[in-house]
Amino acid sequence: MSFFIPFVKKWQIYVLVPVIVLLTFTLYLDNHHNLQWYRTITNTYYDRLLSESPNSPAQYKGIILYASDTDIKKRNQLIAKIHHISAGNTLENLDAFGRWVPVAREAGFKTVMNCNGEKGRNVLWHPRENATYICKRVSQMVLAAKNMPNSDLSFYHMIGEYDGKLIVAFNKHWDHR
Repeated sequence: MSFFIPFVKKWQIYVLVPVIVLLTFTLYLDNHHNLQWYRTITNTYYDRLLSESPNSPAQYKGIILYASDTDIKKRNQLIAKIHHISAGNTLENLDAFGRWVPVAREAGFKTVMNCNGEKGRNVLWHPRENATYICKRVSQMVLAAKNMPNSDLSFYHMIGEYDGKLIVAFNKHWDHR
């Protein structure tokens, strides 16, 4: 800032430099916490998806996450609490499913879809399929799977397949230990 002010006096430098240092440090801390939060959340999703997937992601046409944005945000908060990190205030307000998509793509799934009840949405760069039609079919499978006893303590609940796509939901009984 002092370089943009013509004829800077010595006392102005003494005032501006601490302000600039304080502002820089504050922005650094905020960015550092957000990146730490994002790295922890995405690494947890990625590691669990690869370890709990019944087959290699390359063997599927895609993946369908059966969860609402609220479910995803609750899972994010639980992961953050387990790892003792503060929530990424800036990142937490963004589209929750939009942040889960890169994890599934990086794991090797070709397409990613989200179902929340009978409503669905595709990733913006792959809108060819009718997500609502598929989600109506998938929600019937999910309801049947939820009625079955589940003693599984894994991160994801692998519900099954629909048209070559793996259907997953968050397991409510997840034991993080």
